[in-house]
Amino acid sequence: MLKGARAIGANALLRVAYHKTTGSESGTGKGTYYYTIHHFQGQAANIGKKNVKGSYEAEALRGINVRAKALKLHLMKKTKSAKKKRAIFWFVVLVGVMGLWIFKENIAIFGTVVLLFGAFFLSHATDYDEWLKEAV
Repeated sequence: MLKGARAIGANALLRVAYHKTTGSESGTGKGTYYYTIHHFQGQAANIGKKNVKGSYEAEALRGINVRAKALKLHLMKKTKSAKKKRAIFWFVVLVGVMGLWIFKENIAIFGTVVLLFGAFFLSHATDYDEWLKEAV
């Protein structure tokens, strides 16, 4: 949360709130795995106090909204790119499974290709911009 606030030039967080939810993952053959997701929410801000020895100039405290909008656009592009990579991965898996079904051979090669594609395309989160929302 602090890293995100610093990314847009904020020096304070207001209205910070915390809540948690539970997620689950099944299909591993070992029962259902439950995990906790910790959520933090707050409003990034710039605050300052007039002081002759202060290090902030008035210009440094302005423009947080402009920087936030620019970062949001960048992160939205990154999210779109990650989702595209994930779609490509699943397309390759689908084509590979169909190929195995048709030709019924080279399973080791297919497994290696899927692992390499998985490592490359799915190694990062797919939603980079969710954390940066407009305050209401």
